[in-house]
Amino acid sequence: MVMSIKFKDLYEKFISSSNSFSKSLISFVNDLKVKFKDLYHTNYNIGIYHLEKGNLWDAAFRFKTIKKFWPNELDAQCKYALCLILKEMNEDAELLLNDILKKDPNLEEAKNLLEKIKNGKTHDILRDYNEKIDKQRFNLKNISKEVGNVEVEDKTKEENVNIPENER
Repeated sequence: MVMSIKFKDLYEKFISSSNSFSKSLISFVNDLKVKFKDLYHTNYNIGIYHLEKGNLWDAAFRFKTIKKFWPNELDAQCKYALCLILKEMNEDAELLLNDILKKDPNLEEAKNLLEKIKNGKTHDILRDYNEKIDKQRFNLKNISKEVGNVEVEDKTKEENVNIPENER
């Protein structure tokens, strides 16, 4: 009789704890659904932010993540190819752009980037990008002077790529 009471108590505790675990698990999964609901747009926007700030590695990471989990989002893949070009990884960019154009042969951004690679004009992309980033950094320093000589630390990474003198 004592054994059956202990077993019954254990069984009830098990059922009670498993119900609690199930509720916790369901709550956890629902929280994940909310957090991951807009993960594509979050990664895309952060990728664009890093690309505009000159943080090529961070931008490439975001767009590569999108490529892995949303393989049909070709706009993000074009941005990833642009990052590869800016990191002077033209062969990888060319392979990616060819894959993109197999999925959508009319995607202008992919066609334009691929054409620049094939015509050896990636230095134009590098030059324009570096000028844009340098201008942003210059403006940041000027703004800090205009608002009462407040020191503003430039936390952007120095990732400007080198353009050979003969291609400038």
